Amino acid sequence: NQDASSTAIRTSDTDHFRAYAKSQLVINVAGGKLVKIVITCISNDYATVMATSSGGTASGSVVTITCADASEVKFSMTAQSRFNKIEVTYVPSTGACAEHAYDNACDANCNNCGAEREVPAHFDGNGDYFCDNCNAGMEMPEPEVKAATITELSAIATADEMTQAYTVTGTVKQWGNNLATPAEAATQYGNFVLADAEGNAIVVYGATATEAALVWNATSAKYTYANAKDFLTNELTASIAVGSKVTLKVVRTSYNSNPQLNAIVLKVEAGDVVDPEPPVVEPEEPAAEVTVSATITANTGALNGKSISWAIDEKVTLTNNQDQSTSAIRTSDTDHFRAYANSQLVISVNGGKLVKVVITCTSSSYATVMAKSSGGTASGSVVTIECSDVSEIAFNMTAQSRFNKIEVTYAA
Repeated sequence: NQDASSTAIRTSDTDHFRAYAKSQLVINVAGGKLVKIVITCISNDYATVMATSSGGTASGSVVTITCADASEVKFSMTAQSRFNKIEVTYVPSTGACAEHAYDNACDANCNNCGAEREVPAHFDGNGDYFCDNCNAGMEMPEPEVKAATITELSAIATADEMTQAYTVTGTVKQWGNNLATPAEAATQYGNFVLADAEGNAIVVYGATATEAALVWNATSAKYTYANAKDFLTNELTASIAVGSKVTLKVVRTSYNSNPQLNAIVLKVEAGDVVDPEPPVVEPEEPAAEVTVSATITANTGALNGKSISWAIDEKVTLTNNQDQSTSAIRTSDTDHFRAYANSQLVISVNGGKLVKVVITCTSSSYATVMAKSSGGTASGSVVTIECSDVSEIAFNMTAQSRFNKIEVTYAA
């Protein structure tokens, strides 16, 4: 209705209608009640005007007006708006649809009129943890812990990692997280090689007596493991020595396709074989620690095919390998370097052992990505990675991170 508008109705537009300022829009249903009106405008700005005028809500160029027990709604335009589509939902005066329609047995509201009905609880009759009626996901209870051997644990498929907890008993063969090269002593992380009487062995990458470190997630149907780092201070785990017989609750994981276990220590027994009295060895002078640092920018790296590297000093090298990344190495940035998702960062020292790596990112969010990828800890934009008796660390980026400085401490 244009009664209050000074502008005449315009009838020449073929793809929309112009509702001028002060004109009135009226939507009514004969013999029924309006439920909802959806008006599509030709732009977001016109939708904002329509929402202000009608009391509706705008989302992009679409305005939704919810009606409450009325057969008519009318409102005056606060400014000009242009629209080209209207959708009206109403309930006939009989009080019901001619025929209700629902998406599935668990859908509580009629698709035609919005009428609500009682529906049964979700039902999982076949045990796949999805509702048989609507396919909605349902929480999965924690599975019972199973007993397993080292051989069986090593054979678990990657797709089944972290989905089942097991108990396993074996002997601590050596310290560290490398089957071939033993570490000199245990660390707070509790890394060791577990072996059985037949000589089968697997790396335990993280062990603690704190049971809360292993948590079942009923939504993802997987375990998460957060090492308490108390291997040296907890009374039970501090008693473990090379040769100890241990019973563990574990989940299978892997690193670089090599099987590993995250473990909760349940029981510790003395080993059957007692090591002979070790020879007296004069203590060695501790290795001198050296700290070196460098500014890292894309344009200063040495590009070699799908890798780029920086020499931090004559022994320390930083390398980014792009083999697994879909993004090409970017060399144009002059104040930082971008490590893309799925690329690999490698920090190595020739003729020494890494002690600590500190990486400065260009923001705290990039530091969070770097910490998650490396296993380090983030404080603001700085990530610290503690190293344990290794000459090289390598990790894959879970997402893009940008950094401009690295500081490496190593034992010469």
